[in-house]
Amino acid sequence: KAKAAIKIPVIGNGDVSSPALATQMMKETECDAVMIGRAALGNPWLFAAVATQWGYQPSYGVPEDWADFTDSVSAHFENYLVEKRIPSGHCRQILIWYSKGLPESSRLRSKLYAQEQPEEMLHCFCAWVQELEARGLSFQINKNCNGANGSL
Repeated sequence: KAKAAIKIPVIGNGDVSSPALATQMMKETECDAVMIGRAALGNPWLFAAVATQWGYQPSYGVPEDWADFTDSVSAHFENYLVEKRIPSGHCRQILIWYSKGLPESSRLRSKLYAQEQPEEMLHCFCAWVQELEARGLSFQINKNCNGANGSL
């Protein structure tokens, strides 16, 4: 009703955590665009997954293996440090977002809380990922990009 009543673009928002939910919102509300919020925290690949489902070819894709995942997280983390110069608690939160849903993330969180310096936090995160890989845990992206069951 809101869309029909006004002549400006309408953006749908709320609990969009997968390409399927983004498409569902577009169909049900007939909105002009979809806004993704919290679901993108630690999962920036969600935007590429939605774009791909809608027939676009994004300039980046989802990580293909643990090394690609670590490289992406490290680049985001290091760029954030350079650009924002923020308190270490914010740095810790970035890494916690990226670990959400992955195996033994609670163990990682306790280690991250013991670190004071952002560089130590990133080192701790990378060591944790290397340990997961060394234990033979496969890296698999959830096709919906909306969580993990032992994998991203």
